[in-house]
Amino acid sequence: MVTGHFDSAGGAMFPEAAADIGPLARLLVGNQYDRWRSRVRGLPEFLGSLPSAVRSEEMETPGDGRIRAFVCLAGNPVLSTPNGARLARALARLDFVVAIDPYLNETAQHAHLVLPPAHLFETGNYDLILLGLAVRNIARYTATATPWRTRRCAWRAPSPAQTPTSSPTRRWSSRCSGPRS
Repeated sequence: MVTGHFDSAGGAMFPEAAADIGPLARLLVGNQYDRWRSRVRGLPEFLGSLPSAVRSEEMETPGDGRIRAFVCLAGNPVLSTPNGARLARALARLDFVVAIDPYLNETAQHAHLVLPPAHLFETGNYDLILLGLAVRNIARYTATATPWRTRRCAWRAPSPAQTPTSSPTRRWSSRCSGPRS
């Protein structure tokens, strides 16, 4: 802006993404607010989700609707959300916790079952978010590097019936080398 090259050749541009994330999100998720409220404090939902700060109290407070199980996909809320120590204590008291993550992070340490995610080379990718911030108009899809028949998705993690042991306290290592205690 200072040099006068804003939105001109050689300057910062406003790309026109192949898929505009705003209207796409409103179409898929909607623009909803306060359709229901949290059980304990009565906080309103936004786009189908509650604030992360209420997660611990929804796990700890007894009664109908209490959170008794938790699935964490590629996240570490014990480290990245408010009052992580309280969340760690709440996770330790849940009936069942599953973590789908390549690392045994602070959240996965409380999991009864840790499953490896699909590898980067096993999944295709079209980046909706970052291409909207690109300097030029571009659309790029990255195909998988593995043959179609051997591909797996993160949601196709092995079920407990497929694991070599039926004990829910066994964990799968992040390298898929088999169960470990």
